[in-house]
Amino acid sequence: TGDIVVYTDSSGPDDDIYYFDLNSNAGARLEPSSGDQQFSDVSDNLVVFADFGAIPLPNVAAVNISTNAQTEIDGPGESQINPATDGGVVVYEYTVSSKRKIGLHCLEAASFCESGEQYGITDLSTDDLERYPSINGEFVVFQRFVSPVNIFDEPNIIIHNLISGEEIDLGKGRRPDIDGSKVV
Repeated sequence: TGDIVVYTDSSGPDDDIYYFDLNSNAGARLEPSSGDQQFSDVSDNLVVFADFGAIPLPNVAAVNISTNAQTEIDGPGESQINPATDGGVVVYEYTVSSKRKIGLHCLEAASFCESGEQYGITDLSTDDLERYPSINGEFVVFQRFVSPVNIFDEPNIIIHNLISGEEIDLGKGRRPDIDGSKVV
C-alpha cells in the first residue's frame, strides 16, 4: 500500500526482500538474517515477510524501513508464514499440530488489540485448513478448506471481523485480498 514496492530477489545465494520507494526512486535490500526471506507485504513503511533464517521452520518478521527497527513475530504454533499487514497489525498463517490457522500480532494498539498482543483468530478445535490472510482495518480475509480437507476441492473465502468475531463466507475462491470495502 502506498509508494513502497516490496519483492523477493532470488539472484543471490539466498532469497532476499528488497523494497523500492516510488517517490525517491531508490530502494535497498532488507538485512534481517541469513537464510531465505520470502512472502513479503508492505503497508506504509512496514514490511513483513517470512524469515527462513531459523531453518527448518519459518517465522514472521517486520521491519520499519524508516527506522530500520525489526520485530520478530514469534506467534503461536511451530511456524508462521504468508504474512500480511495493514500498518500496525500483522496477520499470518501458523501451523500447530499439522493444522494451518490464522494468527494476528498487534505492533500498535488498535480497537481490537493492545500493542504487543497476539492471538489466533480462527478456531483450533476444527481441522479446517486456513491460508493466505489479508487485512484491512478490522477485517481479515482468508481461504478455508473445510474439514475433511481435500486440496482438490475449491476453498471458501472467509471475511473475519476482528471486533465482533463474526465471519462471512463469500463462497468458493482462492488467495483473497482486501482493500477498503473491496475483496478480490
